[in-house]
Amino acid sequence: TYDFIKLLSQKITRYAIIATYSAAFPVRGAMVRARLNIGTSPSFGRKSPGTLASPSKKSIKQPVPEKTMDIILKSSAGLPYRDPELANTDDKIREIRSKTVARLRSRGIPKWFRQ
Repeated sequence: TYDFIKLLSQKITRYAIIATYSAAFPVRGAMVRARLNIGTSPSFGRKSPGTLASPSKKSIKQPVPEKTMDIILKSSAGLPYRDPELANTDDKIREIRSKTVARLRSRGIPKWFRQ
């Protein structure tokens, strides 16, 4: 969740790197909203690369493409999951996001940003 990643980002050093196999837009959206710079990891044994995140832009060698950043920031696809108390069940976390996505979509925020 965004809340976990934000807490994690406050505990790491400036040049630390968080690495994950995930390339999911909500995960990347959480990292961006936690003020981390994001990039792609080398792809090994998979079609798509994972994600690297760091407080330092210098630590990210391969930033995510601009199109990916547009999806993260300009559509509901990049909306992170939330769990402010870090105590909700998986179902509750998904429910919170579903309701927020529905609210954004009703306000005209697209599911996918396309140019």
